[in-house]
Amino acid sequence: MTDEPMMQQVADGVWAYVQPDGGWMVNNMGLIDGADGATSVDVTSTERRTRDYLKAAAGVAAPIRRLVLTHSHPDHCNGASLLGEVEIIAHRTVADDLRQPHPLAPHIFEPFEQGDVRPRPPTVVFDTGVTLTPDSRRIDVRHPGTPAHTQGDSYVWLPEERVLFTGDLVFSGGTPFALSGSPAGWLGALEQMAALRPEVVVPGHGAVGGPELPRARRRLPAVPDRRGPGRA
Repeated sequence: MTDEPMMQQVADGVWAYVQPDGGWMVNNMGLIDGADGATSVDVTSTERRTRDYLKAAAGVAAPIRRLVLTHSHPDHCNGASLLGEVEIIAHRTVADDLRQPHPLAPHIFEPFEQGDVRPRPPTVVFDTGVTLTPDSRRIDVRHPGTPAHTQGDSYVWLPEERVLFTGDLVFSGGTPFALSGSPAGWLGALEQMAALRPEVVVPGHGAVGGPELPRARRRLPAVPDRRGPGRA
C-alpha cells in the first residue's frame, strides 16, 4: 500500500482508485471509461475524498455518466450527491436502505468529517443482476443471490478484461464484518466470484490483487494525510 490515493490502471480504459490504508471509511472505487461517459463503481465517504476522486477521474476518463453502488454502506455511497444527475444502479435492497437514516454507532466507529455530501437513491434497481453495454464493453453487475456482507451486495465483472470489482465482498489486508449480512452467504459469494477466475481483483478496501496485474499505474498529486483511519 502507498500513503497516497492512487489511480491504478488495471486494463485498457479501466482503473482502480485505491485509498490507503483501507481502514474505516477509506474505501476503493472503480472507473470504467467509455466514449458516451464513464461508469464509476462506488464513490467515497466524505466531500474532500470524493472531490479528490472526481479530479483524478477527470484526468484519465470521460465524465462520469453512471454510478454502480455495490452496497449501501456510507463509505461507498456518501459522495453520490457530487456527481450530478447521473444514472445510479444498485440492488433493490440498496434503494430500501438508502431511504432510511444511517446512524453510526459511536461506541464502535470513530467519528469523521463528512462535509457537504449525502447518498442518493438508485435510479435503476435490479433483483439478480443487470448487464450494461456502454460502447459495446460488457459490464455485468450481479447480486450473489444471498445476504453476504450486507443484504444487497453486488460485484461488477468485466468478462473481456477479466477484472472483478468486489465491493466489500472482499477486504484485502483488513478484517471483514457482516453486521448486516450473513457469514454463510458470504462464503457462497466468494465461491461464486472465484469461479469467474478473475485476473485482477479490486477489493472494497485494501490493495488490488490478481496474478495478471498490469504494471501500468497513474499516481495522483495528493498530499499524504497521516491522521489515522478516522481521518476525514
